[in-house]
Amino acid sequence: MYAGELGQQFSGVTPDAQNASNEDERVYKTSEGPVLISTQNNFVFLSESFPLPLAHQLQFLMVGAQGDEDNSATARAQPTQSLTDGLVHFFQSCGMMRAALHLY
Repeated sequence: MYAGELGQQFSGVTPDAQNASNEDERVYKTSEGPVLISTQNNFVFLSESFPLPLAHQLQFLMVGAQGDEDNSATARAQPTQSLTDGLVHFFQSCGMMRAALHLY
């Protein structure tokens, strides 16, 4: 249902089956970046405009953390980068000290 409406939300929507990692995933190329639709049992994960490696990582963490005991334990144990790591590295390359960043 969601995949059928992508053409109204994005321009230049084309299926990208070669980047889908399994039969439960659908990947589409759009003018604003990739769209990942993943279904696993009763869970649906949607990602818009994230790079595919990050979208797959988010999908694993979100769906894996809600799945059975083996998957949820694996998802919690995965070392992940913070979503703000890129911003911190950018400020660091500009000469801003990490201590100057207000971290929560």
